[in-house]
Amino acid sequence: PPAGEPPPKRGPASASSSARTVIRGNKGQLVVKSRPRARIFVDRKDTGRMSPTALELKPGFHMVTFHIKGQKFSYGVMVHRGRRVDLSRTLPVR
Repeated sequence: PPAGEPPPKRGPASASSSARTVIRGNKGQLVVKSRPRARIFVDRKDTGRMSPTALELKPGFHMVTFHIKGQKFSYGVMVHRGRRVDLSRTLPVR
């Protein structure tokens, strides 16, 4: 990771919520990052985006799946209205 940035979290999905970022409206923001870059699906739907990316989602539990080289890596994340949630993963690609 860049200087001053904590290492990516590993193990069961854990997303950090940032109280400093406020999102307007009835949605929350999910910021998704991965190493290496991967195609992002949310709740089994292709977002059409690669990581890193930011998505506006309805509040609630969502399943984020990274697709890369025929492999899939899924993590659950809770999105809260008006808040930003970060999901950062190092993918164990074979």
